[in-house]
Amino acid sequence: MTGSIPVLRTHLIIPALAVLTALWPPIGHPALEVQENRLLLTTGAGRTFHIAPGGNDSADGSALHPWATIKKAASMVVAGDTVHVAAGQYNAPVTTNTSGTASARIQFISDTTMCAHINTSGSGNDTCWLNNGSYVTIQGFDISAPGDPNVRIGIANNGSNCQIIGNRVHDILGKIAQRNGSGGAGIVNCNTTSTSNDIIDNWIYNIGNTSSSYNTIHGIYISCIGGNVWNNISFNNQGAGIHAWHNAQSYNICNNLVWGNGHAGIIIGCGDSGYTRSAGRNFKVNNNIILYNNGAGVIEEAAGGAVQPSKNTYNTNLCYGNIGKNNNDYTHTVNESPAPPLQVNPLLINFQADGLGDCHLAAGSPCINAGTSQGAPTTDYDGLPRPQGAGFDIGPYEWVPPGSRGTPSPGRSAAASQVDRSQHAPMLYALLGVSGVALVLLVALVFVLRIRKAS
Repeated sequence: MTGSIPVLRTHLIIPALAVLTALWPPIGHPALEVQENRLLLTTGAGRTFHIAPGGNDSADGSALHPWATIKKAASMVVAGDTVHVAAGQYNAPVTTNTSGTASARIQFISDTTMCAHINTSGSGNDTCWLNNGSYVTIQGFDISAPGDPNVRIGIANNGSNCQIIGNRVHDILGKIAQRNGSGGAGIVNCNTTSTSNDIIDNWIYNIGNTSSSYNTIHGIYISCIGGNVWNNISFNNQGAGIHAWHNAQSYNICNNLVWGNGHAGIIIGCGDSGYTRSAGRNFKVNNNIILYNNGAGVIEEAAGGAVQPSKNTYNTNLCYGNIGKNNNDYTHTVNESPAPPLQVNPLLINFQADGLGDCHLAAGSPCINAGTSQGAPTTDYDGLPRPQGAGFDIGPYEWVPPGSRGTPSPGRSAAASQVDRSQHAPMLYALLGVSGVALVLLVALVFVLRIRKAS
């Protein structure tokens, strides 16, 4: 009937949704996420929660109504749940206590890598993120506390079977650690009885007073039993780039890049609290690039009456420009006969001491095809399968011909400005609410109806 409101028919929904989809951000679509959440709830596979700047901890944590803090999510999660954190600034320290299971991990994920910034300066806590749960994944965050002398640790893990993946941890002064002897680190597995923890694909730098050497403030510090330290880039830290101590044992420390650290590149040792007689054994320290450290490239040692480390392998490492004892890149390896390291320039594309260059291997690098598969990761920092050539490469990156790598993963130079419009979708939906989304849908339907009438 002329002048009447058209009857809404189902065959008009599809073109209307197509218009809405074209206008709305393509990734992280809340309507799709809500459907996914319902599916997860009905199948028991775990729930999905969302956090965004401007969210509300009294909301339901959905993509439409995100929470404001990771603290809120940490109080709500159970085994199998995933927490998505939108890009933005979060100024409260985090404590996560709940454990997942082997088949249902708990995951905290920054939706845009290194663009969910956790800055705890002035919070009064000495640790930015403390995890006490097992089977927990912490992935993709930027964590720092610039200017706060009372913060000494970026991420501290007490759980077992945890994964700390793809984070950037930096600018932690740790002065309180030097004053009271408590120690500090960018990332630390601190429970001497925990097992099977992985530290993979992280950037860790400017931990401690980088203008001086102090042997209790490190980039990565491990005290537990078993796990992997793979594809990390650790530099300009007051102590060692990577330090194993206390009861650490049975770790693969492979394909890392460490440089410019104040005490040493990599230390494998044991002793002090939590030490057992099996500590300091069964390490594979392979395929690492270790440069320009104020101390030896690799040190093996024990203290406090501990038995010297043994049964460890040190193969296909590259050490260059380290200031070691008697200019030796390996020191105190009492019980091992390590393979001599390559002692040549690794030929990185654009090495810069502040980390703002390009640490990929250049064509002709001596690291290409020079590594071993023993203890090594099966992918590189950018996610490329290893090996790309006749053998594994040394360092966090596999070499591929120029132009064939794609977009590298972000490192130190990544910034919040890199967030694309898709990452704002949860916040936009939170601002609009359900009624706003309905209004947009109605406008799209009217638009389609007018086109049909005109035709």
